[in-house]
Amino acid sequence: MMRRLVLTALLLAPAVTTQAQLTIDVIGGEGRQIPIAITSFGDDAKHSDENQMRSIIAQDLAHSGWFRVITGGAAPTAGNYVSDYARLKTEGAQVALGGAVSENNAMLETRFELHDVGKRTRLFDQLLRSKPERQRHTAHFIADTVQEMLTGKRGVAGTRICYVVRDGQRSDFVIADA
Repeated sequence: MMRRLVLTALLLAPAVTTQAQLTIDVIGGEGRQIPIAITSFGDDAKHSDENQMRSIIAQDLAHSGWFRVITGGAAPTAGNYVSDYARLKTEGAQVALGGAVSENNAMLETRFELHDVGKRTRLFDQLLRSKPERQRHTAHFIADTVQEMLTGKRGVAGTRICYVVRDGQRSDFVIADA
């Protein structure tokens, strides 16, 4: 009889659920973030906020955890994407990213420059050509390039995530930006 009671209790034990609460506190990191100012890319007035180069790059860099984006970078003057070093330094920027987007023969040309604000020097510049519908990908590429240049760590903004959504008997693959 006792054996049956113990066996019944063991069989019913998995049916009893317990809830545990887990709290994870992420501390640190913010003190080591690189303050970066991002000036307006010339295309921003043509696009909604979520499609602006500046906005996409700023979100990518902020989400990486490596950067603290300083808002309010001035719009570039012609051919001079980062110019007011004194103001950028006052705002706390260590580096500044600037650029411009233009259309040429149905292609977007995106030029960007990365500057050391304290030394008042250009660290890197590049010209990218892409189809207009690939503007988001270009912005992700720029963010990844900046992250790798400044931290030595490859960025993941340009990666994609693939996952499966199941609905009864049907399964769909979904591909999304990281």
